Amino acid sequence: MVQILIRQDTTIVEDLSATLVRDLAQRLQDDALAICLNVDIGRRPDLVIITPHAVHVIEIKDKIGNIHIDPDGRWWLDGEEIVNLYREQPETPVQQAENTANHVRTRLFKLFKSRKMTFNGRVYAYVLVPNPSPDTRSTLAAFRVSTWLKQHHRHVWITLGLDELVERIKIHDTHTAESTALTYSPAHLQVLTRDWKLQPTQRINALQVASKPQVANKRLTPRFALAVAALILTFLGFGIWTSGIYLPSGCASVDRLNIRSTPGGGVVATVSKNTCFRIDGVSPDRTWARIARGRYTGAWVATNLLTGLQPQKLPVVNQR
Repeated sequence: MVQILIRQDTTIVEDLSATLVRDLAQRLQDDALAICLNVDIGRRPDLVIITPHAVHVIEIKDKIGNIHIDPDGRWWLDGEEIVNLYREQPETPVQQAENTANHVRTRLFKLFKSRKMTFNGRVYAYVLVPNPSPDTRSTLAAFRVSTWLKQHHRHVWITLGLDELVERIKIHDTHTAESTALTYSPAHLQVLTRDWKLQPTQRINALQVASKPQVANKRLTPRFALAVAALILTFLGFGIWTSGIYLPSGCASVDRLNIRSTPGGGVVATVSKNTCFRIDGVSPDRTWARIARGRYTGAWVATNLLTGLQPQKLPVVNQR
């Protein structure tokens, strides 16, 4: 079973769906050694997948709308450019994937050399669009076979959906096995894990990533059925008892929403779009909301970046 590894001291995966990670792990099964999340080695790929003979760097562009690519290779989503800024230099998704893969390749070469281990493996670059619209699918399918792409970024693979990504990963791993003697061992993975500060996990954003297959048509025993019923009734009773306790909630409306230690203070974490919070009050100017529950209890988020929240109706709970 493929391992899920995440950078230590983090639980939030930015711009990454836990469901996508779970589905990817289930599709790869024993064809991969590890899926690495929240990797930060100077550049921050969305995913790094380690297979027995290769490394695969994936940049995910899960965009709602129609993607258009102009003659210069720039990507546009409904009139807005899709661009990554690295050291104040703009990168298209293809450039981002290629540059990040090159960075990972250099890092691995130096890492294994410092351990007196040879790294002659291949590092592949991908742009994954997991849920393309029909127009986007047509546009990207034509772009990935275009002469322009082959001339400028011929080592970047644009994949449309998880099935295409997994198929291409398997093809690349098989091809690399035939052309190089390198096979990743537990020793290789241990060196990489230590250097990248990764640790095993089974949960991403509190969602179970990999689990054992369910047994079909398994009947509940009477004793177990009674226990389940009692548990349901207990939760229903608790829900009724707490129905008078109300905490307003708001959800992040932008990617990479910063959570701060105090209103306008230092950043303690960054979360993805659609992450929701329970709020118990606001700052005097009502521009900052305090988180009431969960991992970041007592921390602050900007109210104008939360949807579904009415700051004017909340009590002031902090003096700057």
